[in-house]
Amino acid sequence: MRIAVAASPEVAIPSLNLLLSSHHTLICVITQPDRQAGRGQKFRQTPVADWAQSHNIPLFKAASKVELAGIVRDIDLVIT
Repeated sequence: MRIAVAASPEVAIPSLNLLLSSHHTLICVITQPDRQAGRGQKFRQTPVADWAQSHNIPLFKAASKVELAGIVRDIDLVIT
């Protein structure tokens, strides 16, 4: 099964690890766009974005429903 995951917080990472080791194909990760955080208000990406990059999984930071629809067009299942 071709699966995408739409998540942002660190709590999603154990599920991502299980999917990666399963017989299913993790096609991509969809997460929130980078946001300003901290005292310096520097842009930071989500923990899920960091995970996807470290595992060489295609990463999308969808900013609109239209953009999201194009990403999931050929996916069997999107887990949120």
